[in-house]
Amino acid sequence: MGSEMCIRDRVDPTSTTSTWDLTLTNTALFETNATISASSPTRVQDGTEFGWFQSFTSNTFNLMPTEQVSIGMTMVHPAPPPPGTYSMTISGYDIENDVLSEMILYFEVPILADANVQLLNEQILVSPLEQTKTQITIVNDGNGAQSYDVELVSPAGWHLGLDSIGTFEGSSHGSTGTLQKGSSKTVDITINSPGAMIPSGTTFEAAIIVHSRVSSVSWTQDIFLIVGPVDNVSISPVPGELRKDIPPDSLLIIDLTIENLGNRDWELTPYLICLLYTSDAADEGLGVDLGGRRI
Repeated sequence: MGSEMCIRDRVDPTSTTSTWDLTLTNTALFETNATISASSPTRVQDGTEFGWFQSFTSNTFNLMPTEQVSIGMTMVHPAPPPPGTYSMTISGYDIENDVLSEMILYFEVPILADANVQLLNEQILVSPLEQTKTQITIVNDGNGAQSYDVELVSPAGWHLGLDSIGTFEGSSHGSTGTLQKGSSKTVDITINSPGAMIPSGTTFEAAIIVHSRVSSVSWTQDIFLIVGPVDNVSISPVPGELRKDIPPDSLLIIDLTIENLGNRDWELTPYLICLLYTSDAADEGLGVDLGGRRI
């Protein structure tokens, strides 16, 4: 009995099955019947036995002299399985001659990385003039304690910086430190704007890249920066300005300027309130309508 691979490394943390290709050979010079079976996987480090389901493409055979048959073996396990080296004894039994042949398969499971990047929102409303704060959470869904490196990718003119896990405040690269299996790290991020009046609703694309330290695997999460509204209107002359010494029967022309200093369109309707003050009315705070209406 032989196997094309006696040692199998588990490298995909999302897979729930592992397979082996085995060969069963009748070494006798006469026809015989045979069976094949496997023991439960046992972790070599501590002797713990795991009841993971195993199956063969077939487990009973009628073999002619020196005949060989290929057998596929599949084992179902958690995704990912706990790290360690597991051994399984594969037994081929010659029923006619009561002969047992055994071999050992080893299942190597290293520390496997699997990062789950969680955002408060994939679309973040940002100011074009001021800093914006946000957070992400990185969960270690791997099969053991490990660290992850964090990289922030900023759009042109913007800068995304790590508040505390980088080599310095505002750094675009940092590390989560050691995370136990299933634990998480909350990462504070500051988004620095270009400081220019960018139109409201403009979208910029940033990204968070999480790198494994135990493999070459990386995870990328896109972030969309949506510029929020900034409302600012300048009016000239300044409201409340007092014009004195206007001669009787004269024409007073006031140039009114309204300037939109914000980043979105405004539709404004100006209203004119005209109050005629006499010395007595001024003292009493009374106003008189002009033109028969007050607005």
